[in-house]
Amino acid sequence: MEEKVNRAPTEKPSIIIEKDVVHIGSVTVPRRVVEKEPQGELDSQRNAAVETPPQPRPERFEDASPEVLGTDHKTAAALSLFSHSRKRIVVIASAVIVLLLSLATYWGLKPSWHSQGSGTQEPLISVAFVSPKVGGAVGDRGIILHTADGGSNWQTQNRDTQQWLKSVALVSPQAGWAVGNGGIILHTADSGQSWQAQSSGTQHDLLSVAFVSPEARWAVGGIDGIILHTADGGNSWQVQSSGTRGYLDSVAFISPQAGWAVGSDGTILHTGNGGQTWQAQSSGTKQWLRSVAFISTQAGWVVGDDGTILHTGDGGQTWQLQNSGTKRGLSSVAFISPQAGWAVGSDGIILHTGDGGQTWQAQSSGTKQDLSSVAFISPQAGWAVGYGGTILHYGR
Repeated sequence: MEEKVNRAPTEKPSIIIEKDVVHIGSVTVPRRVVEKEPQGELDSQRNAAVETPPQPRPERFEDASPEVLGTDHKTAAALSLFSHSRKRIVVIASAVIVLLLSLATYWGLKPSWHSQGSGTQEPLISVAFVSPKVGGAVGDRGIILHTADGGSNWQTQNRDTQQWLKSVALVSPQAGWAVGNGGIILHTADSGQSWQAQSSGTQHDLLSVAFVSPEARWAVGGIDGIILHTADGGNSWQVQSSGTRGYLDSVAFISPQAGWAVGSDGTILHTGNGGQTWQAQSSGTKQWLRSVAFISTQAGWVVGDDGTILHTGDGGQTWQLQNSGTKRGLSSVAFISPQAGWAVGSDGIILHTGDGGQTWQAQSSGTKQDLSSVAFISPQAGWAVGYGGTILHYGR
């Protein structure tokens, strides 16, 4: 028999509707859930409820999209512009740093003049080098200095004279000559370990010596325009007629035949036959000319008092005045090529040209001592000497 179950009558729950929620009995739900909404809104809400997958974080913020940055397109554009500007600044700064480092390297490697210790305070009158390492210098009281390491160390060599030595020339690391006051001529064949006197046959001061081979050389100087020549390495010296009574301060030969000598009153002499005859060339000046240098049979330079610099491009047939930019006396000139040359003189002045003398610029010597002589063996290696035992080296 079916059992009857007595059931209590079901009560209808109370419904209370408020602005945003609906209370159904003891349950409270959002009002929008129980109210019927258009299908389009429901779809929109349903789509919005789907979580958008997170976008990967960009490695560079300039690559990020506005959505990732969380900003609008205008802000993103501004940030992108800032980013590119920043990159340009970094590139420019890097270029500037590279340029500065290059300049620092350049100036660090650029040759310049610096002092070398001579070990003496005697005036040094002449310097000569035969290689980047081997050189010599001479001066007052018969002093002779020698270096075998480019001037890092200078040693005084023995000599048997107290006469002023005015010029030195080296033909090899072993062989050299020096000349000076009282007609003195000294010769070494052992790198200066010993110096022997050679008979000049004159008591006139000899101011310059030049050579074109170990056997053939010339010396000039003193009053009466004396010129001496040897063809046997100095065993015998013969007087050559200069045709002048003035002082001759400097002589240079470019070949056994072609040579020049210069001196007082603007004197320039030339020989084309090894000194058998000498002819005067017109210098166009009355200044005392102190030094002559030739780089070929055609191209040569002369320097002298009052900043005088003369140049010839035709072997001396014509001489043109070059603008030195100074009134200081110039005592010595040296050229290493048709373009590159140096001149030195009073108060430590050093002039350099890189265009054959069309323009001359002063270089810093670091001294106020008068400089007497300059010698170069390459565009990056040179020496200058002067009063107070001054020795300067040009190099890196």
